Amino acid sequence: MSLPKDPTQFNRPSDEILAEADLDGVGRAVMTLCQELWVMKDRMIVLEAVLEENGINASKAIDEFQPDEALQERLNEEGRRLVERVITSLSGM
Repeated sequence: MSLPKDPTQFNRPSDEILAEADLDGVGRAVMTLCQELWVMKDRMIVLEAVLEENGINASKAIDEFQPDEALQERLNEEGRRLVERVITSLSGM
């Protein structure tokens, strides 16, 4: 299976990805993603609070930030890697 090159298309796969027999893998993948998401969310909340205590409104700066081309390419690559890890986990590899 080939992954889409555009990260905005990751949620629109053109091929069937899962079969009924993949339910356990889906459950494991969802729990793994929830754990990872919580770690990131927890750290972001703490980081924003620490920065706020030091006079930096990180929430506003992040909301208004526009990445340059190099950073956007890095973000796209990291997104692709994440999706690849999830799909690998779902496929039991």
